Amino acid sequence: MTKAQDGGQKALSAFWVGIHTRVELGWPTPADELKAEQEAHAAAVSAKGKRKTWRPVSAEAYAFADAPSFDLAKWKKDRRQRVSRWFYNTSGTEEKKKAEIKVELNPVPPGQPSRALTKQQLYSKRYYKKRVKKKVRAEFAKLGHPPTAGERISIIHRVTEECWKNETPETKAEIEELEKQILEEREKRKEVLANVLLDAMERDEESPETYIRNIEVLKEIFNGVLSALAKKTGWSFTVLCGGPDPMKNDGEIRTVSYHEGRNVHGLTFNKAHPTFHDTYIKPFSAFLHMIYPEDVRRARDGEASDELDEAREEVLGMNLDEPHEEDGSSTSKRHPGETPIPAVADAGGAPAPPPVRDVGTPPEAPIRPPGPSPASALASPQDVSQTRIVSPVPEGTSTVPTVPEAGTTVPPHPHSAIPTHCCPNGASG
Repeated sequence: MTKAQDGGQKALSAFWVGIHTRVELGWPTPADELKAEQEAHAAAVSAKGKRKTWRPVSAEAYAFADAPSFDLAKWKKDRRQRVSRWFYNTSGTEEKKKAEIKVELNPVPPGQPSRALTKQQLYSKRYYKKRVKKKVRAEFAKLGHPPTAGERISIIHRVTEECWKNETPETKAEIEELEKQILEEREKRKEVLANVLLDAMERDEESPETYIRNIEVLKEIFNGVLSALAKKTGWSFTVLCGGPDPMKNDGEIRTVSYHEGRNVHGLTFNKAHPTFHDTYIKPFSAFLHMIYPEDVRRARDGEASDELDEAREEVLGMNLDEPHEEDGSSTSKRHPGETPIPAVADAGGAPAPPPVRDVGTPPEAPIRPPGPSPASALASPQDVSQTRIVSPVPEGTSTVPTVPEAGTTVPPHPHSAIPTHCCPNGASG
């Protein structure tokens, strides 16, 4: 009823016509109404036990229908008023009973701390290996014994702080500029997150520049929505989505999967299903090629313009503060790791759609900066779920490399073909 009210007088009138018609067709006489009342009461008592607040309706309550002066038309008119009053009296209560799911969309890329990194942390992230690591090792050597976890953390923090304080004005200015740029990009991300949902009904189609910015924040949107839904429903979710990507040459198809819920081994559905890629991604990609034919995909790429280049550079900049993560989450690059999907011909032997890149959920892979895309950015068609990205760690810690099972083909590192200019934080993969 609330929706009908929001739709104006015309919608509300149509609502009442439908309601009264259904009531009169279902219970045309007092006898029919009495029978329905008694059946409803019997069903309620059988299902939940006797209700004190719902007394059974007796035949005497409808004895008026047997009187010679009974007017059926007047009775129907009075019943319409009773039905209308019931809707007006209960619709507000029913609206209040509806579940509310509040979703908080974080303007920070998934897996990142909500607060911005300090200048010293940014300095360590950029220059630890080149300017701090040797001094940390020297301090470890002075101990005369292997450092404990507490000593290691304390020394790394102290030496990094000393190095930062003694840095040149040029380096400090560089880090301050980086900090400023990261904060600006976070503000841009906030704005995009707000606009992508609030103005959804204003235009039938967006520009390639707007598509680029909106696609960039899909991860934050789905992380927030699926997490909230999982908590409120107790369910798990898998979402497949895809379409032309304006960041790619000729708007090539990009597919992404988002997952909420892990099994006893800590695996999401795409990791636990041994043929997830072949069973779900390939047919979905072929379906997307039917939705978006070549002319539509090319149109999404957009004509060369300052606005389009600015949007692409802005998306690259939005990831300046994203650190490396292991096992195929995000890295400093824009897109998850992409592998070509072999073309799938239909049953009639029709030409298969051109190869598309599946992003799956993990790991991130190179995107196209303004200008042509390097051909080497295409990885081999391996299962990206086998790829492991090991992030740099402070001196004194260790990482255990992934040992492939016998007969397993390990794909090349997804960042092996990434141009260094795609890595604003200095990481080259």
